[in-house]
Amino acid sequence: MNQLILVRHGQASSEGMEFGALSALGVAQVEALADYWVRTGMPSGILHSGTLTRQRESAEIFATGLRKSAIQCITKDAQTDFDELDHLAVLRAFAHAQNPDIGIDAAWDPFRNDKEKLRKTLRPALKAWARREIEVPVGKSWNEFRARCVPAAKATVPDNAPPNPVTIFTSAGVIAACMQEALELFDADAALVQL
Repeated sequence: MNQLILVRHGQASSEGMEFGALSALGVAQVEALADYWVRTGMPSGILHSGTLTRQRESAEIFATGLRKSAIQCITKDAQTDFDELDHLAVLRAFAHAQNPDIGIDAAWDPFRNDKEKLRKTLRPALKAWARREIEVPVGKSWNEFRARCVPAAKATVPDNAPPNPVTIFTSAGVIAACMQEALELFDADAALVQL
């Protein structure tokens, strides 16, 4: 039987509200994961990742860690299907829905530099998005997001292929969408898995 392993990227450094490359802690997390993989004899198989910098770096550091211990793995090109959903677009749409009489930028201003307020608002925002109570103008619905990443994850592990574990370095949203499929969760419950 084939095995699909979903791994959240290491901690990313943040510039304001944007997340980019891995932080020093994120690099250490991925190196520790590779070390654990080697020490426990986990099979390496095929590695995939999303195209976001933090996802690609995680896969590259992990593969390097395995290869240093003479463990071979096959790395595939990064795929946009494993990229994260746009959390900021969801938060902006939610903030605007709370204050529909003002523009989306004005509704967003109180959140712009307050990470604690963003953290507290993310849960209700994701729930509203998954229930289609808000529309994300530059993004997609939860179902559209899930329809992008779940089939792509399934396609990495063909039914008729010889047993070879597949590991995908991705983000929490993709992992939540795949878990929803596997565990038959409701949309709003699955959207919250990523928190």
